[in-house]
Amino acid sequence: MADAASEQAKTLRSFPDGSRNCYTLPSIIGKKYLLRALFSYGDYDGLNRTLDGSPFLFGLHIGVNFWDTVNLTYWNPSITAWKEVLTVAPGNSMSVCLINFGTGTPFVSVLELRPLLDAMYPFVNTSVSVGYFRRIRFGEVADFITR
Repeated sequence: MADAASEQAKTLRSFPDGSRNCYTLPSIIGKKYLLRALFSYGDYDGLNRTLDGSPFLFGLHIGVNFWDTVNLTYWNPSITAWKEVLTVAPGNSMSVCLINFGTGTPFVSVLELRPLLDAMYPFVNTSVSVGYFRRIRFGEVADFITR
């Protein structure tokens, strides 16, 4: 996530109001997607929330289904956090929601929905989504990355 992602992460949208705030992304029913969200706090609000020791958490849902928890407690505010999931679109649109747990204002810097080839990840289907855990790069030592 080199230059383009870091440039995108320089902005954010926060959701101080409401317990659930959603984006509706166009999709194709039954199509596999990589859904990625980036969170670059950067102390945008001047509260230094990630390092003050108090919990800073909010949730992510795809529609009504839990996706992941964003935990920025003790997180370096200059580092971008991200969440990824491989999923199948349930309809012609996909709702991605930020859930306010009451322990920090939910925000997002980047939200990406990338279509995948049907043959990729055959175990991902309408009943099974797969979340990102760790990515290890085996290959070229140079800084050039092919996507």
